[in-house]
Amino acid sequence: MHKLISFFKKPNILLFLILTASAVVRLATLEKLMVFTPDESYILYFVQTLVKNFHIIWVGVSALGFDFYMGPGWLYFLYPFVAISNNDPLVIGIISSVIGVITTYVVYWFAQKLYGTKVGLLSALFYGLSSLIVFYDQQPYPNAVPLTSLLIAISLCLSSKDKKWLYLFSFAYGAVFHLHLSLVLLIFAGIYWVLSNKLLDRKTFFVSIAIFLAVVSPMIVFDYYHNASNITAPLRVFKSIGEKDKTKVNIGKKFNSISSALSRVWYLDQGKSNTDEILYPCNTSLEAKTTGAKLPLVLFSLVVLVSFFFGKNFLKDEKKRLFFVLSLCYIVPYLTISSINSVEYYLLGFFPLFFIMTAVFVVSLKKPLNYIFYSLIILFMIHNIQTVFRASGDYGLKTKRIMINKVMDYIDNSTYALSEEGGICQGAAGWRYLYMSYGKLPSQSSEDKSFYWLWDENEISKEKAKYSVVMEDKRVPVRKHEGYIEKIIEGGFNAYIYEN
Repeated sequence: MHKLISFFKKPNILLFLILTASAVVRLATLEKLMVFTPDESYILYFVQTLVKNFHIIWVGVSALGFDFYMGPGWLYFLYPFVAISNNDPLVIGIISSVIGVITTYVVYWFAQKLYGTKVGLLSALFYGLSSLIVFYDQQPYPNAVPLTSLLIAISLCLSSKDKKWLYLFSFAYGAVFHLHLSLVLLIFAGIYWVLSNKLLDRKTFFVSIAIFLAVVSPMIVFDYYHNASNITAPLRVFKSIGEKDKTKVNIGKKFNSISSALSRVWYLDQGKSNTDEILYPCNTSLEAKTTGAKLPLVLFSLVVLVSFFFGKNFLKDEKKRLFFVLSLCYIVPYLTISSINSVEYYLLGFFPLFFIMTAVFVVSLKKPLNYIFYSLIILFMIHNIQTVFRASGDYGLKTKRIMINKVMDYIDNSTYALSEEGGICQGAAGWRYLYMSYGKLPSQSSEDKSFYWLWDENEISKEKAKYSVVMEDKRVPVRKHEGYIEKIIEGGFNAYIYEN
């Protein structure tokens, strides 16, 4: 028995168990819980153009709403997987979940390199098993944000000993423009770190710039032929922020949102839908059943932050100073820029750093307080694993697939027009792509106006379809349906079938 306990106390064995558990909670529940929205369908429509006819694309999906377009790197990455899976949307959920497991390992590697094995293991445990993080990792968009945030932090931290790590920073920061713009302000952390540590020399500067430009080169080509719409986007963003009707920032609401996030990374109620927890605007709606902040957990998180950032060694500890600047790059714009909604996924890059800070705090505790916290960590593990497995799948991919099969069974091989409407959460849920993947392509759809330019001409029929299928998030419907010949209910959705 003693030998068995000693075996499981080995760091490599503990790390293996943590990574295995993080993989199981993500992948075993993926089909039941995976969120699929117009964002995911938009990305997959783009990728599908590559699958049908591989060609060079210079930009990807639009972002911000200011005529800014992301780079195509993520689309190229997804291309072989989507092609092999025959356009099954589940594949992008598998990819995002596997990236979550990889991120768990990177959290361990970075934390143990800075603060030792105990901190590394605890940090990985927190990230790998937090139900909130699991739910976000299962959502294909936004993608790889925590991992990219970690790579930027790692590259800066290690560059003080070897300037070549700045090459990784240039690559990772370039990747931000292919993934998600919530990380864009980390350039200020990079500038601070380079100047404060006097890391800039001619060779490092020019190689780093060359790497960055190579990563974003498709976007540069696009801007050349598109009136520099990307590079001038910040001007339009600042103009929008400066408009009178957009200067009202509800600081109280923003602080409440951050406080809620600092609680929810530790605890979510069991039995609720993951869409209510992570999907905007579900998680901001009064009708949703989103887990609220728990004051003891908020206070604990604040104690962690205060102890880490305001300890007596803060000014002398360059690692803490770097974490502080990185944290500011997330929190300050989140609090002050009105165009950023009070949505947690803007803080996804901050959470891995926060878990490392928490692990440092826990490991620093003395007896008997540390025993109390280790007992709480065991409860954290049990509760969060149960939360994921007991979460409602009413809005997940499996429910949608079952609904599609029932609709297809009813209309058989007849033509149909598809539309989406109603509901606070998934009134729009990328149904056209799902019907195309799991059923039959509709003759017309409500998505045609938005995405027609990504489809072949023959994908939209001009002939009147035999049936009309209306998909509805059944909470708070927008209208009363009459005259339908069949109503199908599955999970959180209604399907109304009309004969034309």
